[in-house]
Amino acid sequence: MAHAHRPQPEHRPEDYRALIGQYLAASDLDAWPNTGVLLAASKDQETHEWEPFRAGVFSHEVRSGLLGAADTNGDGFIEYTELGAYVAAANLSITVAAARPQVVARPPAADRHRALTDITAGPQHFLSLPKDFRGRAWLEDDRGDRYADFNAAGDAPIVIALADTRYYLRQTNQEAVVALDRPGTVTALSWRPRALAQRGAVDDAFRRDLFGVGFGPGFYQGFISRADLLAAHRQRDTLPLPPAIELGAVAEAPRRFGPWPWVATGVAVAAGAGAVVFGQSAQADYDALQSRLARRGLDDPDARTRIATERDWSNGLAVGAGVAAAAALTLFLLDAPTPIQPSAGPQGIGVAGRF
Repeated sequence: MAHAHRPQPEHRPEDYRALIGQYLAASDLDAWPNTGVLLAASKDQETHEWEPFRAGVFSHEVRSGLLGAADTNGDGFIEYTELGAYVAAANLSITVAAARPQVVARPPAADRHRALTDITAGPQHFLSLPKDFRGRAWLEDDRGDRYADFNAAGDAPIVIALADTRYYLRQTNQEAVVALDRPGTVTALSWRPRALAQRGAVDDAFRRDLFGVGFGPGFYQGFISRADLLAAHRQRDTLPLPPAIELGAVAEAPRRFGPWPWVATGVAVAAGAGAVVFGQSAQADYDALQSRLARRGLDDPDARTRIATERDWSNGLAVGAGVAAAAALTLFLLDAPTPIQPSAGPQGIGVAGRF
């Protein structure tokens, strides 16, 4: 507001109250019934980023919720109140006041159940976790980028829409490969130990407290009750997911050595069996020769030659079986989708891997 540099009658602040009120009312959210908002601000009015996310904390939480983690009623639609409750749960345990945002989720006044997204409208790849899955977990892609974080309360299944076909689902002490060779839903996972190495200063309030509270229908009902919000309604009875891809159909990394580990195993088994057969034959011939010597006192040079030959074959095949077995084991270890790797952690030295 500016005044001309000329004598003006004296004005009082209340003279402008109506005019300012009209101006602000035109910009108020109530004047835009077709507009919804989801925003967050921390106590110091700053946004925070975290290196593991490689992005802002709030934006990563919103993205995780929109991928399906915020869907409390399992219909595939994410409403404003669902996403607001999800972000609130993600930050509820943060003890550093300056890092804990205040979340505002307000749907359009003209459509209070307006969905922000439908997770089935994108790529048809999904990870479906059962109701009994609990605790903090996160997905990383094969480039090491954090895709989604969540904390399952254990009172509802979780379905996450995947943009690609290969991810790693990780928890504190274990991980599983999520790999799809065609559109579908992964419902079975093969878990393996996850070696940890703490990173010192990075283990800060975010590492301790982010996603510290389990999110599910129970938390959501408490959230909307306290805030006097309109609960999300179920827009469809079942979530239309593609057919499930069981663990046996999960695509693995290509084997570098092809069938050779199994060929070496077959050679080891065949050589071992041949060593046993020649060894038993040599022993039987030796026993028969000793029996004739005891009864008749007659030696048999041909029998001794045959016994020596059988023993040579038995010993040679036994050595070959050992070499082939060692080669097979080495090929299996080197050919594993995740080779055995040593790692150092706070509890000492460990190894992890599978074959």
